[in-house]
Amino acid sequence: MQTLLNPYFIFLLVIFLSVFIYVVKHEEYIPGFIFFVFASLGAVLQISNLGQVGLLKAVLLLFLAAVLISKKMKKVERLPLFGMSILFVYLLTIYISGTINNIPLSDYRAELGLIVMAMVIALSPNRADTFKAIMIGVFLWGLINAIVVVLAKLGFRWGGLVLFNEGGRAIGLSRHSTFMGAYFSIALVAAQILFIQARLKLVKVILFGCGLLIMLGLLATIARGAFIGWLAAFLYIQYRIQGMKVGSVVGIFAAAIIGIAAASMLGLDQLLLDRFTGMEKDSSAQARLPLLLASLETVANHLFLGAGIGWKDTSMNLQSHNMFMQVLVESGVVGFIIFMFILWKAGWSLLRRSNSTIVVNSNTESPVDSQQNKIDTNNQPVYSGVTLRKPVVKLSKETVDTGVRQYYVGLVAMLGAILLNSLTHSFDFFLPIWVLIGVGFMREEV
Repeated sequence: MQTLLNPYFIFLLVIFLSVFIYVVKHEEYIPGFIFFVFASLGAVLQISNLGQVGLLKAVLLLFLAAVLISKKMKKVERLPLFGMSILFVYLLTIYISGTINNIPLSDYRAELGLIVMAMVIALSPNRADTFKAIMIGVFLWGLINAIVVVLAKLGFRWGGLVLFNEGGRAIGLSRHSTFMGAYFSIALVAAQILFIQARLKLVKVILFGCGLLIMLGLLATIARGAFIGWLAAFLYIQYRIQGMKVGSVVGIFAAAIIGIAAASMLGLDQLLLDRFTGMEKDSSAQARLPLLLASLETVANHLFLGAGIGWKDTSMNLQSHNMFMQVLVESGVVGFIIFMFILWKAGWSLLRRSNSTIVVNSNTESPVDSQQNKIDTNNQPVYSGVTLRKPVVKLSKETVDTGVRQYYVGLVAMLGAILLNSLTHSFDFFLPIWVLIGVGFMREEV
């Protein structure tokens, strides 16, 4: 009750309800809204100790699903039944695995909720505004975390919030350094796409400054996989959209120098150096091989339906530290095949749309003459004694709306950054992955 009477909480609640009413009326903003709200609810729980966050998520998803379905029915639009069916089959597989392994539903209902969330997002309209809202949501979430982390590093107190773990790595509002690093990596991708899309120089300057701030947040997490994933995503976007020009390369090095200098001022230089050069002393890196062996042993004992969601090695109390191995351990061969098919189908959809082209008429030649129409011996209309043939059409390929294509390139880059990171971490139930899967299953609008 004391939390509910807190003026800050009431203020946030009013903002939430206002935004919620707005996105209900404008369904293209629903995916961005879902990402930002769902990513933030953990932080709200940490700040307020308010319970029943899971129940709030469930009610929100059911309501938004009803809104999207009703709007599609009014517009006589088809539902993405194939994608939703595959996601439902995977959800059912996870539930069966959990039941067989006597795992309480309360232990993995949040994971099932992410699959349901992907289904809801798949119902959203496939429009430029939809993707822009996602980019803005990802960017703002990364920026907010970067601000609180950097200010905390400078000595600013945020009440009882814990923003760094015992090892000095930033955990932000996500409460985990690895996940926070992944959030920062995709927030940098969003900032890059928004920077490219911006037309005003002032907006570009602001976005560049915000990007540097988010980079400091990423460096503060000391997350190697997240940094490598972001770098690959950054280069991919530069190549696909702007090309690797000299100016781009110079900009990369300039940003890197500024980022390293700022990190040094924040006292992160030694932590970064130890993280990237002292791997022989890194217990996390040293645990990878034993975890792999333990994972394989578990797979052998639970081959078809796995050991259930949330598996950890009992001796080290750690997961597989590899998303694909973790999926195999948790849901067995059956679940692994379904998960990989979902990932491939959604990823290929995003990649294909980022390369999509349309065929348009570039030149039409018709032998039209001003003389009156005649009929030849074959009952063909002729002009001036020349048979009227079908117009000769020269076809050329033009890229679809540049803005939409750029958004798709950014979404592909986000997924790629997370997947690279997932080679050394367990990201099978990471919120952004299921958001991107949902986007990949959206139906193309004609």
